[in-house]
Amino acid sequence: MSGNKETLPESDAFREVICQPMFSSDECDSLISLHLNNQWRASEIGTRSTKHNHYDPTIRQCKVTPFISLEHLEQIVAKAITLFPQIEQHALHFDPEDLPMVISYVAGDYFHWHVDKGGRGTVAANRALSFSVQLSDSDCYDGGDLELKVAFSKAQRQYLRQQGNITLFPSSAAHRVSVLKTGIRYAIVGWFHR
Repeated sequence: MSGNKETLPESDAFREVICQPMFSSDECDSLISLHLNNQWRASEIGTRSTKHNHYDPTIRQCKVTPFISLEHLEQIVAKAITLFPQIEQHALHFDPEDLPMVISYVAGDYFHWHVDKGGRGTVAANRALSFSVQLSDSDCYDGGDLELKVAFSKAQRQYLRQQGNITLFPSSAAHRVSVLKTGIRYAIVGWFHR
């Protein structure tokens, strides 16, 4: 990660993992507060071969709610375009059926190894670039790490945990969230589509 970049071995136009500061700690705390009273639901997973999502706690266990701050979403898009100019070059966009969400992990929650890009005929089939914004202070929880199948040093892994950082990576890159041991972790996740 040349400071904060790592090249992935794949032929996709989006091959790097980038992690950069996005929001201040106060902004993160405000975003968490803004979403606390939302309707939260058990997370679901899609499969590469079906159009319908379903609940499967053997693969993913956490709660999700729609991301509702248009102002902050515009900031995420602007920052992502700065870090990944290919977003504009390839006319990537959000799909109205696959909008960003806030995720809450509590003790025992996880999301096993997976890719965000779905199979043909699914809403996720056109996902090209995924992002995760770390909202929680990393001192407030243990475990629950976003891990990508890329060779990161311990220091680089810690950078992924820093509150307010955005991590952008190819939707075809395998990743997971390890089991959260204590505390609560909040993150915003979303996908740019082709």
